[in-house]
Amino acid sequence: MFVHRIEAERADADAVARRYQDRLPERIDILLLSMGDDGHIASLFPFSAGLHETMRRVLPVIGSKLPARRITITPLVLRGAREIFVMAIGEQKQALYTRLHENKVDIDSFPARLVLGGTWIFGGT
Repeated sequence: MFVHRIEAERADADAVARRYQDRLPERIDILLLSMGDDGHIASLFPFSAGLHETMRRVLPVIGSKLPARRITITPLVLRGAREIFVMAIGEQKQALYTRLHENKVDIDSFPARLVLGGTWIFGGT
């Protein structure tokens, strides 16, 4: 098992993203994610350009939640993962999960739709 921390605190976010991309295996065995209150997943926020990335597997992004400056994996990594587990803790996120099924192809509004096929973990607050 290998664990590589993303060094997001470094000044050159693009270089950090490229370095991390080079360390990622071709296919990730297990991804553990949590969904944000706005339906974002893996720092892919609603209507962000990273949702439609087709070349890079890791990108620097500016999120709508703090910390704003982030580095994230792209949908290429999410789609290639063997197993995805998504935590949706709290009533608000459980209600949002229901909304995700209304239009499964609209990932711009709710990026968490990218991982609907994963195993979802629900719990109280």
